[in-house]
Amino acid sequence: MGRTVVSSLHQPSSRMYSAMDKVVLLGKGRRMYYGAASEAMTTMESYGYTPEFKVNPADFLLDLASEEESIDFIADA
Repeated sequence: MGRTVVSSLHQPSSRMYSAMDKVVLLGKGRRMYYGAASEAMTTMESYGYTPEFKVNPADFLLDLASEEESIDFIADA
């Protein structure tokens, strides 16, 4: 029997993030991303948001969700 676990984690470690199957990224209550955690960075890069250096994906996504401009652009895409 399968189980579904839903939790809210603020700034998970890289190890914790890599253990996630799916991610929901919200910015000001708007959905910016919902999908496989392993594809989130690739999706953000397709929108033109690429980190300048190697970074924890959760930190990068949190930064995007904190910026008004990126929230509007990604949520409206």
